[in-house]
Order: sequence, then C-alpha cells, then structure tokens
Amino acid sequence: MAIGTDLNSSSLPQDIPSGQPSETLPAVRAGQDFAWRFTLAAFLLAALLAVFVQWRTGAWRDDFSATGDESSHFTSSVAMSRYLTSGQLMHPYQFASQYYVHYPKLAFGKWPPFFYLLSGIWFLIFSPSRLTAMIFIALESAALAAVAYWVASRLLPPLLALLAALAVVATPFFALHSTIFMLEPQTAALGLLSLMAFLAVLEGVGLWAEAAFIAASCACILTKANGWAVLLSAGIGYLFLRRRAKISLFRLAAVFALVVAICAPFYYVFLHAMSDGNVSGSPSLAFTMAAVPSYLQNSALAVGPAISVLLVAALIAYLLGASRGTGPRPLVVLLLAWAGGAFLFQSVVPASFEIRHLAIAFPCLVLLAFAGVRELCDRFEPRWAPAASVALLLLTIPWTMPARFSDLFQIAAPEVVSDLAKTVNKAVLVSSDGPDEGRMVASMAALDLERRYICIRATKLLVDTDWGADDYRLLVSTPADVLKKLDSVPVGLVLIHDMGRREPYKHDLLLRDALLSAPGQWRVKQVLKGTSPDGTPESLTVFENSANAAKPILSFQVDMRRKLGRVLATQFNDE
Repeated sequence: MAIGTDLNSSSLPQDIPSGQPSETLPAVRAGQDFAWRFTLAAFLLAALLAVFVQWRTGAWRDDFSATGDESSHFTSSVAMSRYLTSGQLMHPYQFASQYYVHYPKLAFGKWPPFFYLLSGIWFLIFSPSRLTAMIFIALESAALAAVAYWVASRLLPPLLALLAALAVVATPFFALHSTIFMLEPQTAALGLLSLMAFLAVLEGVGLWAEAAFIAASCACILTKANGWAVLLSAGIGYLFLRRRAKISLFRLAAVFALVVAICAPFYYVFLHAMSDGNVSGSPSLAFTMAAVPSYLQNSALAVGPAISVLLVAALIAYLLGASRGTGPRPLVVLLLAWAGGAFLFQSVVPASFEIRHLAIAFPCLVLLAFAGVRELCDRFEPRWAPAASVALLLLTIPWTMPARFSDLFQIAAPEVVSDLAKTVNKAVLVSSDGPDEGRMVASMAALDLERRYICIRATKLLVDTDWGADDYRLLVSTPADVLKKLDSVPVGLVLIHDMGRREPYKHDLLLRDALLSAPGQWRVKQVLKGTSPDGTPESLTVFENSANAAKPILSFQVDMRRKLGRVLATQFNDE
C-alpha cells in the first residue's frame, strides 16, 4: 500500500485477466522513475541553495560565532571522529574525560550522540575544518529537502511537491541553519521520516513499517531531546485517525514502548546534564502561558509571513471541510499532529524559549501551506496552482540575508598551535567578555587531532559557575591570585577576547589587570581586530608568557564536580 493514501483505500494493482498483457506496469515504473528524478532534483537544488547561502553569508570563514552551542557541536563531532579510531570503543567515558581536559567544549551528555556519530564519520572521511563542516550541513539540508519532497509528493503533483520541498529549506529558519553547525536540519528530516513511517503503521503495512517508525523516532530522539515530541504527535495523530487505523491500540502501545525503552536510558543517565537548559525543574502554567505567545510569534518569523498567511487560510479551509463532513486526508491530519505535537511539547517542557526547539514543526507548516494552496486553487481555479506555488516559494526565500561571520579565532588558532609546538609549554588560556571561549576551543580542536595541546577556558580555571552563569563564584580575588593560577598550570599564551560588552565578567577584568600588572612576564604578542556577527567591533589580544615558556606541564585537572561529581585529571610525559 502506498504511504499517504487514504486509510480506507488500497493502491495495490488490480488483478489482470489472464492472457492479457499488462499495459499499466510500464506506466507505473515510469512514474516511479519520474518521482525519483524529482527527489534527486530536490536534493541537488537544496544542496546548491545551501552552498549559495553559505557563500553569501560568509559561513565558510566563520569561527563558530553564531551561538555557543555551535562550537560544542563541532568539538564533539571532532572528538567522536577520534573516538571511533581510538581503540577505546569499550571505554567511552575514559576517552571523553581525557578529551575534555584538552578541549573543554564537549557536548556528550548535554545532547544525544546520533548527530555526533554521523558527523564524526564524516570527519573521518574529510579532515575536520569549517569548510567540511559546512558541506556536511549543506548535505543535511539537502536530505531534509528530499524527505520533504517524499512527503509532499503524497499531497501534490511532482512539480508542486518539488517547489514545496525547496520552500522548506528556503524558509528563514532553515536558510539560517544551513550556515551554522547545528542539529536542526537533521532533527527535522528525521521527524518527517517518523511521520511517514507512522502513516504506514496506521495503514497496517506490517512489521517493516513499525520497525521504520521505531528507527526514525529513536534517531530523532537521540539527535535532540525535542525529538520526544514525535511520540506525542503520533499519539495525537492516532487519536484523530483511530477509526480508520489498521493497527490495534495494544500493538501501537508496544511500538511506543520500544521507542521509550531504547531512548530512555540515555536521558536517565544524563538527566542532570540535560536539565541545565530548563527554566525550572517541572512544568508549570506560568511557563506555558509565557511560551505559547513567544513560540507563536517566532514561528511566524521562522517560516516567513507568506507561509504564515497561507497556513491560516489552509487551516480555515480544512475546518470548513471538516464541518461539511469532508475532512482532510490522513497525511494532512498527521502534518497537523506533528506540528501541533512539537508546539505542545515545547510549551510544556520548561526549557528556554529558543525557536529552534520547534524545528520538527516547521517543515510540516510549510507543506500544509502548499497543500492549502492546492486546496484553494482547486476550489476556484486549478490552473493557478503552479503560479501560486512559485510565488509562495519566491516570497519564502530570505533574499536579504546579511553577511554573518567572525573569523578572529580562525586566524589566531593556526598561529597559536604553531607557537605551542615550538615549546614544551603546551597550554593556552582563552577568556572572553561574552560567551565565546568555545570559538577558540573548536578552532584548535580541528587543528590538533592528536591532542598535543591544552586549550583552557578562563571560566574553568578562574571561576566556579553553572551552565548559564547564574551561580557564579570567583576562585581568585586579586591580580596576584590570577598570576599564581596561570603559573600553576603553567600557561604559555593567553587570549583576551573583547566583544565590547558593557558589563564584562569579573574574572575577565581580573585577568586583564593581572597580565598588564606583570609586563616583565607577560607581553602583548599580537592584537587582531574584527567585527562580530551583530556588527559591533571586537578584538583578540594575544599575550605571551616569556618567564615560563620552557616550563613543561606535568599534570592538569578540570573541576567538573558540578556536572559529574568529580575532577577530571590527566598526566603528561616530560618530553
């Protein structure tokens, strides 16, 4: 049975009377080939669009400045590529803890492993760099478009389905996420795959459909925590389609239970790390009342005004149809369920109001808008459908996306690695008056695959703080204390990143004062100037320690008692 057909109909070919040739089979085969050509076209055109947007915005030159999470994802992907070839596959904690000592921006535990597994394999094939990372993201955007075409082809003619698939990746949200190393394109693509597999489950296709739903749902959930919304969406979809479903409630519950059994252990083990992004420990009415308007407003911006307006029109048309007894097709119901389930899930789970939490919903909204275009055109003038779809695509594309990149750390990292290679002192400390220490960590991790050096974050050495810096406690009180801390490592280079914040962190000010108070020990080696992604000037000052440049590091430790209840430490050979 073809996925996406009505649950009461069958798309299996009718029996052909004996002795008569089958004239329909070649047509069926040709249609399948034609569909695959459009799927390939969606993939290639979306990849070209992503590469063009990356080039237009300067994404290849960026040093992971879009968000603090981006550097975590990149560093974790590089670490995964090293783990896969480390010979320590049976000792993941030992490998991760030692890697963290060198490059403290790992996101293992904070986020699930599936994205890192795929990108880690990619970095085994292609050397880690900003360029190869962006190519990986372009391919993920292209995969999202291909899956979106597969879904749209069940609702629309091939050409309109292709336009709808391209519109998905051309929305302001996914156009932006084609330029940053983040999880959202993968999460959205896996969410759509789970939707199509669930439709096959409802149609009673068999074990393969149930296995496909389990695999797609688990992959989505183990990419990002908001993937759990898939189960909520599936439950909502079953609630509306239960009368036509060809699977028993007991069997469906068993499928859901398998998904939970596979994914829950990870979240149970890392529950403490995952809770950092939560506003509070449990759902509350106050959070939901604040989340709903915030997500509604930002969702309209994420998909663009044209999609938003036509989506409202489509919903009105579907409601009118339902009132007349002609409800929408099952696939439309599931698209509504997948969008609504994601929205409901994020409006209840007390996380921060980040619009990327709704990544699973946005492809569904775009496809519903295009289905609405077809519905409206069929009621008035069917010939308008292609032109209306082209216009919708053109109105969706964010034509004015500005250049957005900052490359200070990309410039500084090779020089820092070269300087560290010349001495037995292998440590550099980076401090920022904003949340950007991770940019140096990620830039160095790509250059130091063998982990010969240590990139120390000032927020780990000079401060005891939680994820959001809400609980902030200085470990030093004077410039002299700072100098002692640096000598205890010892640190050979210090990078001071100035984003022009009005209220820099206290430890950042202390560090600056300490270095300037000891000109005989610390000298300014280089000052790099640039412009941050928001257009404000920024600078990176490199200080060199001339007093202990030849002093080796014998051991080093990172206090992770807040997260892991222990201190991570490592020993170094005195070379």
